[in-house]
Amino acid sequence: MKTDVTTALPLKKETPPPVDEAARQRNKLRQAARDFEAVFVQYLLRSMRRSVPKTDLFGRGLSGEFYESMFDQSVARAVVSKRGLGLADKIIEELERRLPEPASARATAGANADWVRKLVEPAARKHRVDARLVQAVIQVESSYRVDAVSPKGAVGLMQLMPETATEMGVRDRWNPVENIAGGVKYLRQLLDRFEGRVEWALAAYNAGPAAVERHGGVPPYAETRRYVKKVLQTYRDL
Repeated sequence: MKTDVTTALPLKKETPPPVDEAARQRNKLRQAARDFEAVFVQYLLRSMRRSVPKTDLFGRGLSGEFYESMFDQSVARAVVSKRGLGLADKIIEELERRLPEPASARATAGANADWVRKLVEPAARKHRVDARLVQAVIQVESSYRVDAVSPKGAVGLMQLMPETATEMGVRDRWNPVENIAGGVKYLRQLLDRFEGRVEWALAAYNAGPAAVERHGGVPPYAETRRYVKKVLQTYRDL
C-alpha cells in the first residue's frame, strides 16, 4: 500500500512540537554568547565616551547617567543584531566545536532523513532546484529536525523566519510540507536573483540578499562563510 508522505508525520496547526532539551541548551548558549557581546560593546561605548569631553546630551546627575546607560544598551543590542563585531560568532564556534552532538539529535536526524528526502523531491522538481542542494541546506539548518528553533525565531526543517514564510505563502511554518515548500521556493528566488551563483544564493539564505548585494558576493561574516562552506561540503557528500 502506498504511503502518503505528506501524512507520514502527525501535523499540528500552529502548535509547535516539543523542542529537544539538548537543542534548547545549545540555543541558550548561543543567546548567552550574543548577550556577552552586547555587554562588551556597551563597555566599549562607555570607554570611548570617557575619552571625549562630557556633554549634557542626556542631562546631569543620576537621571542623565540612567538615560546614557539605556542609550548604550540600545546601541549595543542594535550592533549585535546586525552581526556585531564577530565576537559572539567566535564564542559560538568554539563552544559548538567542543560540545558533542546530542545523541537525540543524531537519532532524530537518522530517522527523519528518509521521509524528508521524499518531501523534498516534489518541491525541488516544482521549483527546478537540485534536490541534493535542498537536502544539504536542511541538514545544515536543522539536522532534519522539524522542531528546530533558532535564537532569532527561525523554525522547522528549513529554518523559516516569519516574514520569509509569509512572503513564500507558508501558513504554518511547523508543517514540514509547507516549510520545505516555502524554503525551496525562497532558494529558487535567490538562485534567480544571483544568476545561478550557488554560493551567493546560500549566503543570502543565511545573511539576507541585501548583505550579499552590499558586499558584491559572500559577505565577510564568519558565520555566513562557515555556513556556505558547510552546505557545499554536505552537498558534495550526498
